[in-house]
Amino acid sequence: MTRRASCGCNSVAEIKGSSIYMFKNSFCRTVNETASVLSSYLMEGKENSSEALDIKSAFFNFVEFMLKNISEAPDDKSYSDIIRLFNDFLCDENMEFIDTDRLCSVIMYLRERIQTEASNSSAFSGLFLNILRSITQAVANYGARKMSQLEFLSWQSNAIVRDMLYYNTYNDYAYGSVIDKLLRMDGVYSSYLYVFPDKVSYDGKSEWQPPEKVLLKSYHNGDKMIVLKPEEQEISIKDIFTNRFIPTGRRFTMVMSTVSLYLDHFGLFLCELDDEHFYYINPLVAQLGGAMKFIKILQDKDNMQEELKKNLEQIRYQNEQLDNIAKMDELTFVYNRRGFFAKANTLISASRNEGRKAVIIFADLNYLKLINDRFSHEDGDFAIKNAAVILTDSFGSSDIIGRIGGDEFSVLALVDEDSTGDVCAEIRQRITDTTDRFNRSHTKPYNVQMSIGLYEFTCGKSVDLSKIMSKADTLLYDDKKNKKNILRDNN
Repeated sequence: MTRRASCGCNSVAEIKGSSIYMFKNSFCRTVNETASVLSSYLMEGKENSSEALDIKSAFFNFVEFMLKNISEAPDDKSYSDIIRLFNDFLCDENMEFIDTDRLCSVIMYLRERIQTEASNSSAFSGLFLNILRSITQAVANYGARKMSQLEFLSWQSNAIVRDMLYYNTYNDYAYGSVIDKLLRMDGVYSSYLYVFPDKVSYDGKSEWQPPEKVLLKSYHNGDKMIVLKPEEQEISIKDIFTNRFIPTGRRFTMVMSTVSLYLDHFGLFLCELDDEHFYYINPLVAQLGGAMKFIKILQDKDNMQEELKKNLEQIRYQNEQLDNIAKMDELTFVYNRRGFFAKANTLISASRNEGRKAVIIFADLNYLKLINDRFSHEDGDFAIKNAAVILTDSFGSSDIIGRIGGDEFSVLALVDEDSTGDVCAEIRQRITDTTDRFNRSHTKPYNVQMSIGLYEFTCGKSVDLSKIMSKADTLLYDDKKNKKNILRDNN
C-alpha cells in the first residue's frame, strides 16, 4: 500500500510560499486536515515558542469549528461562537506573533471554500465582514500600543541623561539611576552596567582589544536595583556572563551592547528582555553613551570646553529626534499625522468615552500657494504655523490637534456632556473669532484664513477614523466654495 501525501488532486501537499491560494484547489481535504494545514501555514517558522503553539491551537479550533458549521446558514449561537473563537485567537497579546498578510490570505481562502461548499453561502457574508473588521481593529490597537510604548521609551531614554547628571560625576548612584529606569520597564527581567576602568578608543580598523577587567557599577535581577560597593565591582572580562550576580537556576537570553559615542567606548550593557522588546536597546544605549561621555568630559577638565559642546549638541539632537519621530510636527509643534492618528484612535476607542459625542474638524489653509508665490516661502511657513496657533487657541488642552498634510490640519474634540446647543456651529464661530483676532494683531499684507469642515459622531471601538475624517473633508470643500479674498488693501 502506498500512503500518498495528498488526495491526488492538483494541490500541493503542504502550503508553502507567499500565497494561501496555492491551496485553493484542495477543497477535498477533511476539515481536520484543512484546519491543521492552515494553522501551520499561519504560524510557519514560529513554532518554537509556547505562545506560538497556543496561537496555532486557537486558530485550529476556530477553523475547525467554522468548517464544521458550513453545511447550513449559521444560527445566532454558532455565529457568536465563531466570532468568539476568532476573537480569542486575535487577542492583543497574540498580535506580536501573527503575520496579518498570511492571516488575511487564510480568511480569503476560507471565504472562497465556504462559497463553494455551503448550501447558503450568502448567509456567511456578514460573518466574514465582522472577521475582517476585527482584524482591522486589532491591527489599529496593536499599532496604538506600539506607539504608546515608543513614547514611554522616548521619555525613559531622555530621563537617563537628566538623572545621571543629577549626581556628582564620581557618584556610582548615577549608574544606579539607569538601572532603576530599566527596572520599571515591561519585559526587562535583569540588566547589568559594566564600565571600563579607562575609556577605550576604537577606530574599527584593527582588532578590538577589551580591557582585562571591568567594573560592575549597578545591576538588577528581579525587582530590586543594586549599586555595588567599590570593592565589589571589579570583574574579569571573561566572567561578565558567569559572575555571582548573574541569574542562576533558570534559562535566560541576554543582549549585550557596547556603551559608546563615536570612537570612544565606555563599557558594556547586558540586558535580559523579551524578544519583542529588543528595540529598547538602541535608544537606551545611545542615551547612556551620551551621558557617560558627558561624565568623562567633566572628569577630564583639560578638554572640557571643546568636548562639552560636541557632546551637548549630540545629546540635544538625539532627544529632538526621538520626540519628533514619535509624535510632533517640527514646524507647528502640534501632532504630526502619525501622532494625531495614534492619539485620536486611542481617545475614540477608550472605554471611558464609549457613547460620548465628539467632533472631528478638518481644516485647510486657504491660498497657501498664492502666499508662497506672491510673497515668499517664509510667509507660507508663517501662515502654516499661525493656522496651527489659531486652532490651538480655539480648543482646550484635552483636544487633539494635528498637521496631517502640507496645509491640512485636523482636530478631535470631545463634546461636553451637558452641551445642548449646536456644537458644530459653536466651534465654527469660535475658530472664526480667533482667526479675526489674530488677523487684527499682525501687519502682513494678507490674512490667514482656513476652510473648515466639521462632523459630529459618537465615540466607540468600531469607529473608523479615516471614514469620519473623509466626511469632514467633504464638508470642508463645501465651505471652501465660500472662501474670501485674503489680500489686504494695495495688494
